Amino acid sequence: MLETIGLTKRFGGLFANTDINLSIAEGEIRGLIGPNGAGKTTFINLLTGVEEPSSGDIWLAGKTLLGQVPYTRARRGLLRTFQVPKLFRNMTVLENLLIQHFACGQGTQRDARLRADGLLEMAGLTRLRDSPASHLSGGQQALLQLLGGFMVERLRCYLLDEPFAGVNPIVKDTMVELIHQYNRSRGITFLIVSHEMSVIRQLCSRVTVLAEGKVLIEGALDEVTANAQVIDAYLGKTWS
Repeated sequence: MLETIGLTKRFGGLFANTDINLSIAEGEIRGLIGPNGAGKTTFINLLTGVEEPSSGDIWLAGKTLLGQVPYTRARRGLLRTFQVPKLFRNMTVLENLLIQHFACGQGTQRDARLRADGLLEMAGLTRLRDSPASHLSGGQQALLQLLGGFMVERLRCYLLDEPFAGVNPIVKDTMVELIHQYNRSRGITFLIVSHEMSVIRQLCSRVTVLAEGKVLIEGALDEVTANAQVIDAYLGKTWS
């Protein structure tokens, strides 16, 4: 579904990502972990067209993404979230979802409202549908941002950048269940950047570790977290 070949990003003399080769199968939920400054968000920016690579290639469903602007990649089914939720804060919760639906040029207003109301019910946000997004807690804003991607019918691959940071356990459980549900029911592929190892364990079949802009190792979580290089670079000696 999603593949990078020799993906490299250089800012002047600094390499933020170096020769990243990553392949994520259709329907997979992949974790991307590593220390702060490892290049994880830069990698997401490259995938979505926020930044252009210095070299290398990116493929989605067998076709290159190079040269395509972010909204074109979104219309091909590649969406993302941000560490700090990007919402229209003065618009209502419902309106934020409807915008996501129509931004990708799909469906009728009736279809959009039905989809939005269904998502809000699943997420426990129905009572807040007509409230400004700015009135939501930080965790609820992260949840609303996640729901926005599910409004897009052609969503194929969803990149989540620290979606659980600062989110309370109840909202976090809701987010995990929604990811599982949309992965199972629609076959959506996920790449999840997170420091929340317990959530990574719940969701991800495989994990890729970045350190200093390079892939250190990838594999099952237990295999990865037992690796001496990962412990030294990221988890620390007290990890068990």
